[in-house]
Amino acid sequence: MLLRRVIAAFAFFGAAIFISSPQTTYARSGPAPTATARPTWSELTPAQRQALAPLQNDWDGLDAERKRKWLEISARMPNMQPAERERVQQRMRDWAAMSPKERQEARRNYRELKKTPPDQRQRAWEQYQQLPEDERKRLAEEARRNQEKERTKRKPAHPTNSEISR
Repeated sequence: MLLRRVIAAFAFFGAAIFISSPQTTYARSGPAPTATARPTWSELTPAQRQALAPLQNDWDGLDAERKRKWLEISARMPNMQPAERERVQQRMRDWAAMSPKERQEARRNYRELKKTPPDQRQRAWEQYQQLPEDERKRLAEEARRNQEKERTKRKPAHPTNSEISR
């Protein structure tokens, strides 16, 4: 069962799981910082702006720790194969398109996945890579449907009083 969940997570998150460093801590509590964390978008080098282009609209709103993680990824991008670079940028575009709630859920899923022992995670990744393309697509679609179900389960069936008064 755990192995199936790990494979399903790979289907949804793909290589992004391996791109992030093992020390990644995404959980934040408390209010958002009021000052803009540095560097701002305009302070990035042209190479960093090109690598992080999918995050341009969100960049100045990110906290310092998240910016540091994205900058680490952008620093590795010149050494990536073109297909891998495109995959990373697609993951950035996917991330930028997520709502804050979807991002929170993705972080929670990521933290749970990171609890899986590395050797088991590696075996699951290898099994996932050996799946036929259509099976990987089916698993990814299944993961998206499950995520959508979870999202709709959390929404009230009827509008709340605060929604009615708007």
